[in-house]
Amino acid sequence: MMFHRRSRRLPKKSCAKVCSRLGIALALLFTTIPPFVGLASGQTSNGTDGSTKNSNAIDRFIHGVSDVRDHAILGQNIPKDVKRVIGIIKANRAPREKVDQAMLLTGEGGQEYLALQWSGRLYEKRIEFHRIDREPAGKIRARFLRQFKAWYIDFLEPSGRSVFEDEPTVVVLHHSLGGSRPDNSRIHVIQMKRNTVDIVPPGVGRPINLTDLDGDGTYELVTSDDIADGGRTGCGFCSIHARVVFERRLGRFVPACRKHRKSMLPKLETHARFVRSGDDVGWTASKMIEIALIYAQFGDFTKAAEGIDWAVARLHETDERRPQISMQEIDVARNVFGRMVQQAKDLSGEQCPLSAQNVSGMTDAVATTTTRTTAAE
Repeated sequence: MMFHRRSRRLPKKSCAKVCSRLGIALALLFTTIPPFVGLASGQTSNGTDGSTKNSNAIDRFIHGVSDVRDHAILGQNIPKDVKRVIGIIKANRAPREKVDQAMLLTGEGGQEYLALQWSGRLYEKRIEFHRIDREPAGKIRARFLRQFKAWYIDFLEPSGRSVFEDEPTVVVLHHSLGGSRPDNSRIHVIQMKRNTVDIVPPGVGRPINLTDLDGDGTYELVTSDDIADGGRTGCGFCSIHARVVFERRLGRFVPACRKHRKSMLPKLETHARFVRSGDDVGWTASKMIEIALIYAQFGDFTKAAEGIDWAVARLHETDERRPQISMQEIDVARNVFGRMVQQAKDLSGEQCPLSAQNVSGMTDAVATTTTRTTAAE
């Protein structure tokens, strides 16, 4: 059985009214994105064009770090011949562009890959991947494979490590387009095989974290099922986002929400207490509806029903900072979201009942190799 988020969407007309009034403020629950420990921005010397074979000069824009990873070499520890290639790449870019972070990775079959983070363009950062090929007579070539561009993009843990059993190294990228809309932020999990592969297939929701949820040494993928996305009206936070947990098995991500109830539900209860203490009627009601749906996702249907009831009762209260919400809109919130909880209960045998659906044809997204190469001797 494969997996896909349910294609249930709120009616645009009814949800648009509810969502726009409620002003749903959605933080990434459980998934505060950590910094990539050990990698910091490097400095570029204005007097260095980067093409020199003097590795000391190149080291000025490849930040020196001592962090060691099982399948990656970082910053100043990168071999001199690869640094020379980086210098040549840098020399062919605009003077204002600089390499903030560099990582040499060993992937499937011993193939080397180079990941470079660039800055210097207005409102844009980039991360590039190159394949490193070593040829006879000491020549080394870097073949450009793919790039990711965003207002903000960075490496995250556990980049440079082999985190899935019998699978190659991964690089995790945090990709943000800026602004307050939660769907502007996501991660990419790039595996070092077949000229780099984004191993998160379409249809599992928006990936937001790769982390060890329960501390057992294995990593889980957390995604966001934007279940009420049909009601977005263009405002910053006008969707409800249920969380979905996946495990990696035999090269595939499989749903595993119920399996991780013990680690997720205590965090959810802490968040619910915080929401109940809030003053704003619309915000607290909206957040409690989201929490209720996540309870349903992890199989606690009693808490889910209680959350919907609490949110509806809260909407009956008057908030002097907002126009009073109409009874019709309150009924829509109760009926639509209550029905989602009931549908999840009907699928309680599924690992992630709120999002369960059979699909097929989920495949990895493979990079197309270009012909752009950089060589150094």
